[in-house]
Amino acid sequence: MTCFTVWVLVVLLLPLHLLLWATESKSTRINRLRRRGATWKTIAARYGVSQSTARRWANA
Repeated sequence: MTCFTVWVLVVLLLPLHLLLWATESKSTRINRLRRRGATWKTIAARYGVSQSTARRWANA
């Protein structure tokens, strides 16, 4: 692939990626963070809630 082709693909796929990310549920995002190794403390700080609330949201 040429550099131009790659840029065209990025420009075409970026809006789709952003739309999918924006419509994702909070529990999906939290579970993805957990799979990537984030701690409950880190996730809770990111959302500005307690660790137990972050766990509850993950199971929602």
